[in-house]
Amino acid sequence: MTLLVVLALVASWRLARLLAIDEIFRPAREKIVGRFGEDGQIAYLITCPWCISVWSSIPVAGLVVWFPDNRAVWAALLVLSGSGIAGIMQSVEDRLDR
Repeated sequence: MTLLVVLALVASWRLARLLAIDEIFRPAREKIVGRFGEDGQIAYLITCPWCISVWSSIPVAGLVVWFPDNRAVWAALLVLSGSGIAGIMQSVEDRLDR
């Protein structure tokens, strides 16, 4: 269970970053900001990793609580967590190479 919780925590962090910062979701963020305005609360909520982490963690927590033994849940958590850890390691490597 401890491993599942750790995977869920890292996956939640990665999902929040994916939605709020990463380039792949930039078009969706821009569309939402265009609709609701740059200075609105919606624009702030979808571009703030801390803010969006609250909402993106809800489905992750739900999956862990309701389906802790489901292989698909584990696979999704492993993919997101692996991506997050790989990104952290790449950032460390980039800083060491400077």
